[in-house]
Amino acid sequence: MTEAQAIERIKELFPSESNAKLLILLKSAVKNFSIDTQIVRAKSTETTQANVRYYPLTGFASTAITSNDDVIKIDRVDYNNTWVDYLAGEPEKEDLSEAV
Repeated sequence: MTEAQAIERIKELFPSESNAKLLILLKSAVKNFSIDTQIVRAKSTETTQANVRYYPLTGFASTAITSNDDVIKIDRVDYNNTWVDYLAGEPEKEDLSEAV
């Protein structure tokens, strides 16, 4: 079902609501459903750099995730094929720089 078809069906129950409002509510419902069911899962592979702590996630093979805004939860991080299960200690200073 396309967004337009879903809006058309919802309009049958709520004819006075604008398409824009229904689209916002529909996208919210889809996102909540995705969170609850974990229906979309994807892997991202990033290239690390020395002295950089935060990276934009751009290496997704899945077309379901097109930007960082689509990422709801990160289940695990691997580095050199080894699972990183926790941050070993507190960082000495706050670093908000991103890889470029």
